[in-house]
Amino acid sequence: MSYKEIQDSFFLNSLIHEKDGHYNFRSSGINTPSGTFILFQIDNAVIASAKLIKIIKHDKPIDGIYNGAYVFDINSIRVFEPITSEEIRRIDQKFNNFSQVKQKLDSNKYEEIMALIDSKSNQVLIPEEIPAEEAEKYAEGSKKQIMVNAYERNPKARQACIEIHGTGCIICGFDFGEVYGGDFAGKIHVHHIKPLADIDDEYEVDPENDLVPVCPNCHMILHSKKEVYSIEEVKLFLNQQ
Repeated sequence: MSYKEIQDSFFLNSLIHEKDGHYNFRSSGINTPSGTFILFQIDNAVIASAKLIKIIKHDKPIDGIYNGAYVFDINSIRVFEPITSEEIRRIDQKFNNFSQVKQKLDSNKYEEIMALIDSKSNQVLIPEEIPAEEAEKYAEGSKKQIMVNAYERNPKARQACIEIHGTGCIICGFDFGEVYGGDFAGKIHVHHIKPLADIDDEYEVDPENDLVPVCPNCHMILHSKKEVYSIEEVKLFLNQQ
């Protein structure tokens, strides 16, 4: 199977809809805390990522072979163009190469790794931002089972949001272009203030009032609970630090 076929059939379908974020393992698994950011390696490339919620250990192996399961936040699952070992090594010089052994990267390099992932994909593959076919109107809806009751969305609405609000995070002010240089200018996530999962009928999305630009970190915090935090709540979390 190609990388794309694995991404579509497993990460964006089976892992979410059939397994509810449960990823079975045969050995002892990895010893890492809840909230760990996991990169998925296939052959000689990283093709997906997700946030770990917890690790389950089974009393008896499931199907006679699986000793436990990693449970991932299905809202955090992302796929992107393959990332090579050379690209990772430019960020974390202690990284040698891909292997069958689980490896830990320098946690201080998280922001750079996220920037690399964003450079591989302009869209964030979470429920509210599944790429849609080109359309002339700012219409969203047409519920479909791509990812957690995802809705089609119009990329023109995203662009209109950026033109109105800019590319700086509305919560913390982070701007990829200012921090990482011109190659990363315009790399920003777009968040729907009202989650599309709460909307049953077709509606005309208002890029000025319904959409806001947010950085990957703030976006993950917004989606870190089922009902989604508000912009004001996340700003409060940030100001309390």
